[in-house]
Order: sequence, then structure tokens, then C-alpha cells
Amino acid sequence: QFQAQMDEFLESSVAKLRIVVGNAVLKVADKLAAGEAVTASILDSLRKSIDRFRTLDFMGDKEVEKKLADLEALIPKSSADLKKADVAEAFGKALEVIQGTLLESDISSVTGEYRRKVRM
Repeated sequence: QFQAQMDEFLESSVAKLRIVVGNAVLKVADKLAAGEAVTASILDSLRKSIDRFRTLDFMGDKEVEKKLADLEALIPKSSADLKKADVAEAFGKALEVIQGTLLESDISSVTGEYRRKVRM
């Protein structure tokens, strides 16, 4: 019973952490798709969400971390940079990739790897 509770906790932790960062990504992606202004504060909020993910990711969700690093490298320095078509396009594609990773990648692979580390 304890093992089942621990497994549930681990899976829930990974899922909730992904949801938090996913909501920040979705907020920016929705604004871009709607042609709305993406302000500096929204970009800053996205950066902070990525930092929070790294801080709280005690299980080492490598796939999401890699995609977030790719996304972070493309976050424009300012909201004015998003007016450049090539910047907006690259950033938009990176947002789509991380959304897919957050939704489709296997949580059990993350929790399984963590459990193996703990047992060693």
C-alpha cells in the first residue's frame, strides 16, 4: 500500500509540475495565435515558470527540461522582438513543441527512472 501511495505521489508531482509550466506556455501561445500583444511581463512570467520547473523538478524530467531549454533560448529579449516575423515564427514553433512534449511524453518513464535511482 505504501508503494502504491508513493507511485501515485510521484506521478502526481510530475503531472502537476508539467501543468504549471504548460499553463505559462499555453498563455503565450494563445496570445500569439490570437495576434494579441505579448508583453514583457508575460515573457518574464514564462521565464520564471521555466526557472520554477527547474527548481522543483526533483525527479529529473530530462525530456521536458531539454525542450524548455530550447524554448528558453528562443524567448525574445523584448516584446518588440516578437514583431519580427522570423523571431515570432521560431518562438511559436518552440511553444508548439513544448506543448506536445508536456501532453504526450510518458510520465511513467520519469517516475520509473527516479524510483530506480532511489532504490540503488
